[in-house]
Amino acid sequence: MELTKCPECGNFTCYHNGKCLYCFNQAKEVQEIKDIIQEAMDYLSDALNADEEIERESVINLFAESIFKLSVFMGINKSLKDAICLIQTAIEKQVKNVYEKDKILSLKKALALIKDNILMDEETLDKCFDILEDARFDLNAPLAG
Repeated sequence: MELTKCPECGNFTCYHNGKCLYCFNQAKEVQEIKDIIQEAMDYLSDALNADEEIERESVINLFAESIFKLSVFMGINKSLKDAICLIQTAIEKQVKNVYEKDKILSLKKALALIKDNILMDEETLDKCFDILEDARFDLNAPLAG
């Protein structure tokens, strides 16, 4: 990794393989986001290991709370904002249905992608969308009214 000044904001920026990872003034926020996403992923792992449906749904509620904590970070990156909204939409529409194993695994996969690409581009956002759509999450929920 190399350290250079960001041409846009003037802050020191961390580069890896020629790609800007983040400006150091965002480092704390990026770590907070990663921590919240990890917490959410841990809840999903717990849900997968739950023996009883009621226990699994209780853990899923804790997962949902973690995801909605991410709302305060939506201003960091437009694609991150859209990815958070995708996950939140998937959760909102699923609230009346039982979470099947494939849906939980898809949420974990989408969250891992987000966690590894906090300052994501459109291509990464599209991958996140495809993961959730392939798991048959209704991502048009806000349009349905």
